[in-house]
Amino acid sequence: MRDLPLLDRIIDEVSGELFRAQLYLSVAFALNEKYKEDKITSLRYFFYGSYYASLREGLLSFTKLLIPHQESISFDYLLNYAMSNPGEYGNSKPDQVKAMVRRHKDHIKSLGDLVERLKLIRDMDLAHLDKRRITHPKDLVPEPIDLTELDQALHTLLLVVNEHDAAHRSKEMHLQHIRDFTTRDLDYIVGLIDSADKPPQALSSKSGAI
Repeated sequence: MRDLPLLDRIIDEVSGELFRAQLYLSVAFALNEKYKEDKITSLRYFFYGSYYASLREGLLSFTKLLIPHQESISFDYLLNYAMSNPGEYGNSKPDQVKAMVRRHKDHIKSLGDLVERLKLIRDMDLAHLDKRRITHPKDLVPEPIDLTELDQALHTLLLVVNEHDAAHRSKEMHLQHIRDFTTRDLDYIVGLIDSADKPPQALSSKSGAI
């Protein structure tokens, strides 16, 4: 099997990490809703650990995609490659690709406030336990990130990657089904737990009990 062109591989890597971000955060979103509805009545440590782990992994995926590094594949890497190699796009002219990249850079720039908070969370907690947590704890408490804000960022990033896929190879990625199935899965699990936790009903004389 011959290797895919570099542009295809870059788009695939970015798309794959975005898929994982949606998967992790879908679990966190679904569990958060259940907590707000006070529906988590059993297996509390299991569900809390699942929520915490999925949220951390989702945030880490965002940092991979949005914080540029010279050795990393990110949205910044994709956009810079596209601007330097617009002729590699199969369905668009070079000037169209460059215009698309400029538009996408504005989209990513609009997430700048989120990116700055993600940097602090990554450096202080996700990547390692920074010593400043002890030496300067009051100065380095990150502002909270609302789940709705992450949802909006996911929508923005999906729009960007899908426009690249459409401009290059007429592909499109859908992520909403991940959220839907995750919510449905959790509803099913919580329903099973609720049923198992209910006390058994006594048999009545009409049921043929002796």
